Amino acid sequence: RHQRVASHVLHRCTALQQQIDNSTEDDENAFFLQNDLSLANDNLSKATKTLEENRKELDEVEYLLNIVNPKLVWDRKEGLIGTNIV
Repeated sequence: RHQRVASHVLHRCTALQQQIDNSTEDDENAFFLQNDLSLANDNLSKATKTLEENRKELDEVEYLLNIVNPKLVWDRKEGLIGTNIV
């Protein structure tokens, strides 16, 4: 979920920057676009930070799971945890 949010915000930042680049210096909307871009960049920073915190937490949990039972396997994308049947 956080990955989708970060991707959406990044897309929004890119679109706003393109609008700013295409506007003229005396364009009244440029100020508002710049303000929107600043807010979107703040949201991107927050989403990226949250995503990184989640990754670190998952790394820690996976490390501990491996200590508890080395036969466990997991799939982050699907959110599945099981045992490796060999």
